[in-house]
Amino acid sequence: MKDSPLIEPEIASYVRKLVNEFALIESLWLFGSRANKRARHDSDWDFLAFANPNVIFSLRSNPALRRDDVDLFVVIDGNRFESPWRRFTGKPGYLGGTLLELCWNILDTSNATYRRYDRNTGLPETFSATMLFQRK
Repeated sequence: MKDSPLIEPEIASYVRKLVNEFALIESLWLFGSRANKRARHDSDWDFLAFANPNVIFSLRSNPALRRDDVDLFVVIDGNRFESPWRRFTGKPGYLGGTLLELCWNILDTSNATYRRYDRNTGLPETFSATMLFQRK
């Protein structure tokens, strides 16, 4: 895992455990408020893992890796991503989406951008993501 000033030691330990236990995780990216220096003290950690589809099923059967302060999403087919764990949102199923919807764009070996729509204005806003891990 790449050392990053963005990652607190406890979360870095979690990331190392995750990528060590799941050899089919190809890369892991930090995105969201923590990657964009917009986090509050109570903000969670958002990670996007590019992985073999079997990883999501393995994670679902391993609740010990679930943390309330981490939102982990697994890209399972090169485009579609899903959380391995259900969130209590009142909606059935797992949270997820597609990289196409996010306009995910890898800029180089360490950086990507994506687009989300502002909840208040409805206008698109571009954000950054940082690669934390790449399997060799």
